[in-house]
Amino acid sequence: MSLDIISHYSQFDYLPGTRFAYDARLDIINYVADELKNNAGRLALLHETSHALLGHFHFSTDIELFFMEVAAWHKTAELAPKFKVTLNKRYIKNCLNSYDQWLTERATCPYCQNFCLPQSAHHYRCFGCETEWDVTTDRDEVVSQTITKAPIAQRLGA
Repeated sequence: MSLDIISHYSQFDYLPGTRFAYDARLDIINYVADELKNNAGRLALLHETSHALLGHFHFSTDIELFFMEVAAWHKTAELAPKFKVTLNKRYIKNCLNSYDQWLTERATCPYCQNFCLPQSAHHYRCFGCETEWDVTTDRDEVVSQTITKAPIAQRLGA
């Protein structure tokens, strides 16, 4: 009975769809109606509602997005008893691991495999070999890296 979650947080717009997601740009919480009959669906709905409650509208860096995910899961854990939703720690861990994997794929230098910090939302620069690359920005896309500046060893002819 996820209508209790939806009716309790009536300040948000809920829209049935093909996946659970909070669209901060439109301020809409998308959910899969058929999955609301089970605990996993209710947990996912509560998690997306937690993003909305926490005001997760924009992130500047990959790590900021990861911290938002962690914060939303903490909020979900806080709210779960109120709505008789059981936390599934393995599910939560798998969700967080998927963000960690996404972040690692984006931030790993395609030349020397160093883990690097972003220079902007979609641009990285390796502190080790000075390779620069752009990455896809959509979390739902497969990560792709496009080198925009070759490693220093290649530029120097080494």
